Amino acid sequence: LQNAISDLETAKSYIDGGLSSQIQSKIFSSVDLPNSVNALLARFNLMAGNYTDALNSAEAVDLSATSNWEYDAAVPNPLAFWFGSQNVTQARDLNFGLPDDLLPDADDERVPFYAEQPEPGNFQLIGFWTDNLNEIPVYLPGEIMLIKAEAQARNNKLMEAVTELDAVLTKTGADDAFGLGANLPEYSGEMTQEAILEEIYRNRRIELYLTGLSLEDTRRFDRPGEGEPDAERNKDYYPYPNAERDNNSQTPDNP
Repeated sequence: LQNAISDLETAKSYIDGGLSSQIQSKIFSSVDLPNSVNALLARFNLMAGNYTDALNSAEAVDLSATSNWEYDAAVPNPLAFWFGSQNVTQARDLNFGLPDDLLPDADDERVPFYAEQPEPGNFQLIGFWTDNLNEIPVYLPGEIMLIKAEAQARNNKLMEAVTELDAVLTKTGADDAFGLGANLPEYSGEMTQEAILEEIYRNRRIELYLTGLSLEDTRRFDRPGEGEPDAERNKDYYPYPNAERDNNSQTPDNP
């Protein structure tokens, strides 16, 4: 994590100093580089426990801007490609991997944004994955808002954390750069760090569905893991890919 943060800080210094036209011409036009670097700094600093740095980087992100990975026929949207047939891989339900006591609210409008149930037992993913050419966001505005909420909560600034959490809960599709919004009432739970963090975790699992962040989230929030009752992940760490091991004799033992 520290290496990633260091590289991003170096990138930010180059951006702040002004990138040459030659370098800018190599960047995907769909990627907003300054906002993406700040968003990733916020993400990785949060993972590393650098909550003040995470908050500062998150504050620098323009939530009205979009930054996307582009795809084409040669390099298709990977999730659209995998889920396209719905015969091999599809959603199991509309629970977003959450336990029974943290299931999405029945009125949560993020659920039909990401998935639908055209018939009993048939759950199909939609969201950013309906076509091989769909772009996938580098980060979501809701992630940045939830980073702010979590950083404040972990710094024990609970009122500030709830303010940021409420911004996610009450956000409508019309408010969001990607049309993603829960459109729910404000937080009404206990004003304790534990309760607020649990609600932040629940919203991360829904808002950031299939962004690849859930494994880290379950570890950071100390959710039940491999071998524990009601496990919310099937492994604490995953093995190195065979392709990496086959091509790099220095690959460490699997964790």
